[in-house]
Amino acid sequence: MSPTGYHNAELVFHVAKLLDRYVFERGLGFVLPEGLVYILEQAPDGSILKSRVPNVSFIRRNRIPIDFDRDMPFPGAPDLAVKIVSPSESRAALFSRLRDYLDAGTEQVWMLYSETEEVHQYRRDQPGLIHTYMGDEIIGSDDLFPGLVIQARDLFDLPSFED
Repeated sequence: MSPTGYHNAELVFHVAKLLDRYVFERGLGFVLPEGLVYILEQAPDGSILKSRVPNVSFIRRNRIPIDFDRDMPFPGAPDLAVKIVSPSESRAALFSRLRDYLDAGTEQVWMLYSETEEVHQYRRDQPGLIHTYMGDEIIGSDDLFPGLVIQARDLFDLPSFED
């Protein structure tokens, strides 16, 4: 995980808080800010072949193994992976990450472009289709978060430094 600037860190925290409030109140699962390693592929000997660390993630409650050791990486893909896209990231790297998540079972990947305040949503059940949300458009997330009404602008609505 590379160091990031203040804006990226604030955006990660904001998105995690926004989703966590809804998820926690309904007992849907767990929303986590960056830091958790997801093991997407393992060799027969248990060594990790592919792993990812999303900026924000969501895991459904019923997917957490009863005996899960909270000090270990998560054995599988998140149900939702959120990536805050840096202007310096290559398209090839982004799509490689996207394919890794979807191939491993992630239901949705949201890529947030803070410069244009756009959310690009990729869904495992709709390969090849990109849903783009801006402004007041409501992000289609009922599969993961039933009843959640969240506009694209909500994800970028950070507090001002002014009084």
